[in-house]
Amino acid sequence: MADTAADVTIDCGDHRPESHDASSPAVVFEVLSPSTAWADFHYKLRDYDRMCSIKHYVVVWQDEMKAVVWTRQEGGHLVAGQELTAAEAVLALDAVGVALRLDEIYDRTGLSGRT
Repeated sequence: MADTAADVTIDCGDHRPESHDASSPAVVFEVLSPSTAWADFHYKLRDYDRMCSIKHYVVVWQDEMKAVVWTRQEGGHLVAGQELTAAEAVLALDAVGVALRLDEIYDRTGLSGRT
């Protein structure tokens, strides 16, 4: 696994109050910054691809409204989907039954156009 923890994780495993680690991470989010971009797109993507419990890997940019979602193919690897940039674009995380509009993710950041 990569040396640093994910920025946000949706864990569908058993709750273990004594642990800070996800027991069965299903969705992992990373917030992209200039200092982490290379690791997020290379090391972390490679490591998350090796963890079969992870069904979606989401990278969101911190300085513009933009996201890319990788989705695990049936019995296979994480595959990049389309790059989302439109405010009304929907980030679909089917494995956990969640759909978020891009402008909802960026709400209160000054990037979404929402107030």
